[in-house]
Amino acid sequence: LKNSRERERENGSQLRAGQSTEALPSFTKEGVDRPQRLHPQGIPIISFDGIPIISFDDIDSADSARRSAVFRNIVDALENSGIFQVIDHGVDPMLVSAMAHLSTRFFQLPVEEKLPFEMTAGKRGGYL
Repeated sequence: LKNSRERERENGSQLRAGQSTEALPSFTKEGVDRPQRLHPQGIPIISFDGIPIISFDDIDSADSARRSAVFRNIVDALENSGIFQVIDHGVDPMLVSAMAHLSTRFFQLPVEEKLPFEMTAGKRGGYL
């Protein structure tokens, strides 16, 4: 049996750094259900050309230098961009697609249907 990482490579579904991608569908309707602004006023927003893409292919490598490189890339992405996209993670592409579809359906629900899943006190908005 092939693991999901091998299936992804055979199917060509993995993205590589520098490849263009289509954006995921919006998870909320424009102007509706938007969370309150969390970025503090008066602090400049740093723009960048794209979301860093990090391969997890070596995250479980026997070579500690290769593992360390993955962790350094993660730290760098979070410190400089605050976000990153993971590739070569081994998660079945069909599961990723199904989760994106279900997330879209959830965020299209009326607010009253989403409220039972609202974050608990002390959290900054959103749903569990």
